[in-house]
Amino acid sequence: GLTAADKVYDGTTSATVSHSGVSFGGLVAGDTVTASGTSGLFGNKAVGTGKAVALSGTTYGGLDAGNYMFTDQASTTANITPKSLMIDLQGQGSRVYDGGTAITLSGVTPTLTGVLGGDSVTVASGNVTGFLDKNVGTNKAVTYSGFGLSGSDSGNYVLASSGAASTASITPRSVTVSGLTARDKYYDGTTVATVDHSGVSFSGVVAGDIVTASGTTGNFADAVIGSTKLVALSGTVYGGTDGGNYMFTDQTSTVASILEPATVMQNQQLLERSVGGVSQTGVGITPLSGTPLTMPQQSTLSYTISFTGGDPSGMMQLVSNTGTDKIVVNWSGERLLDGTSVISVLIPQSMILRGDWISFGLPDELIKEMGESPAGFTRSDGNPLPTWLQYDPEKRRFEIPNAAPASLPLEVTTIDHRQPIKVIIDTRAD
Repeated sequence: GLTAADKVYDGTTSATVSHSGVSFGGLVAGDTVTASGTSGLFGNKAVGTGKAVALSGTTYGGLDAGNYMFTDQASTTANITPKSLMIDLQGQGSRVYDGGTAITLSGVTPTLTGVLGGDSVTVASGNVTGFLDKNVGTNKAVTYSGFGLSGSDSGNYVLASSGAASTASITPRSVTVSGLTARDKYYDGTTVATVDHSGVSFSGVVAGDIVTASGTTGNFADAVIGSTKLVALSGTVYGGTDGGNYMFTDQTSTVASILEPATVMQNQQLLERSVGGVSQTGVGITPLSGTPLTMPQQSTLSYTISFTGGDPSGMMQLVSNTGTDKIVVNWSGERLLDGTSVISVLIPQSMILRGDWISFGLPDELIKEMGESPAGFTRSDGNPLPTWLQYDPEKRRFEIPNAAPASLPLEVTTIDHRQPIKVIIDTRAD
């Protein structure tokens, strides 16, 4: 009746013997005999069921033990069950965004917790169930699974779980941006360029991903008229459903032209009338009124006032039909980031040297767009207009009875900032 207790694998052959069920065949009724101190040993340390346990060293006692000669119980059986091990994942997995959720064990080393010293047990190959989503992020939850055990002592162990939870990262994918263009513009005295995003392309974007570009700022190197001029690009904002999964290499430049305002009217229906013998033509504007005697000196010649460059909503210029004198009032139809409309006025130096009475107006299309005429102008620094420059809010015109060359260039802005207009007045060579 001696028994050995089952045990969890501990790397030894020792067995714990229980004496509670001992019995003695041939014992005289009423006698008291006991057994204790029995040692038990498995034949080996390996896991197994119904393993033989050798018994020895039993000590007999009790009031009547000295009256007996005992034949010892030599053996019994018991089980050794596998020891449970835990998987510990060392390191963190990481991979570059590819639009999928899969990940490998690269960068992660699984180790075992609970292996007894001297035993040879290692982790067999595993796999991973993947990320919950495809997007870039750090410390994203993943579950590694399918692990097993190998090694000469692996049969004595069992994994508490064939999987292990951990975290891993998806890093942004590099993309190169191209295809941004800048639009040609007519000279307006500024370096601002309008950037077109319609042709943008992204080299390296995963098929099916949605990525956008917007908000790019463009600036010419200078405001001088010229063709295929370098335009610096900056400030591009990237978006779209998948924009956050990429690291963008910006397009930093493109080319465009700053054009001289055209002097030939293109495919425009002109309004023509004669006032006091002064022939004037225009598109969507009110011609000057008066006679050669009452109009400013420059208007005693025949002048053309027209929108040019093929864009009636764009530029206006006042052109002398004789000689080389030409005042150019140029409005690009575009605005700065703060909403300011920029008008450039170029006055021939010869007109200033002659002391001509110079007069020019704001483009009617701009006034229409604003809804009302500006009440007044100041210098851009906030000081009043110089005495040689006058503005008539009713006629929406500037007049310069006498302008000294040293007085130009000059920038003036509207007093009412709800109608931001900047007028840049400068001279040009004949």
